[in-house]
Amino acid sequence: MASTLLSGIGVTALSGSIGDTTFTFNEYGAYAKAKAGAPASTAFLADWQAVVASITDLWENTMTDSDRLPWYRVKLLQKNPLAQRRTITGFKAFMRVNLNRAVIGAMAIIIPPAFNAPLQPNGISPHILSTTSITIFIRVPGLSQVAIYATRPLPPGRMSHNQIWKFMSTGSLLAGTTSVNITTEYLTRFPLTPLNIGNKIFLRVQALDDVCGQRSVSKFGSGIIIL
Repeated sequence: MASTLLSGIGVTALSGSIGDTTFTFNEYGAYAKAKAGAPASTAFLADWQAVVASITDLWENTMTDSDRLPWYRVKLLQKNPLAQRRTITGFKAFMRVNLNRAVIGAMAIIIPPAFNAPLQPNGISPHILSTTSITIFIRVPGLSQVAIYATRPLPPGRMSHNQIWKFMSTGSLLAGTTSVNITTEYLTRFPLTPLNIGNKIFLRVQALDDVCGQRSVSKFGSGIIIL
C-alpha cells in the first residue's frame, strides 16, 4: 500500500504501490511506473498464476456487461459454512467459483450457478506415515470432490497447524472411508525436505462442488512418521 504525504495544498508525495502502479521518485522528481509481478518460484506456482490470469482475462476482455450483471445480482446469495451472508463483489464471486473449479480441473463458467453448499467431509486421518509412503484416510458422507493439503515435516511436539499449506491433489471419493496415497505429490511439493522418523505432518481436506465452486469447511488431521 502506498504512503501519502499531505500538506495544505493536498497530496505532495506518494511512495509505495497501489494496485498495479508503484509510486516513487528520483533526482528528477516523482513518477509512477507499472508494478512488476514477482517471478514464480516453482513450476506449480507459475502454472497457477497462468490459471488466475486466464480467468481474470475472461472476466475483463471476453465477457460483456450483460454477462457480468448476473454475478453482481447473486453476490448476496453466497453464505459461509455458518449460513452467514457475506457481501462480495461480482468479480470476486466469479473468481472464487472459477478458481475453485480450476483446482479440480473443471472448466471456467460464465453463467453463475445455483450456490449450494458441498458435502462436508467427516474427517481426515493418517493411514501410513513412513519415510517412503504417505497414505491417508478420508471419510466423506457421499460422492464428493475433495482437495488435499499438507504441511512440511515438523517436530513431533508441534501442536499448531498454523503453517504454510501446500496443495497435494484432488479426487472424486465415494461415500465412506477411502485410502489415498499422496506420496508422489508430497515429495514433489517438498523436494528438499527429508522424511525422518519422528517428524509430524499436518493434513487438511476440503470438499469442493464442481458445479458451483463452493468449498466446505476444512477438516484437519495429523500424524507422526513412525517407521
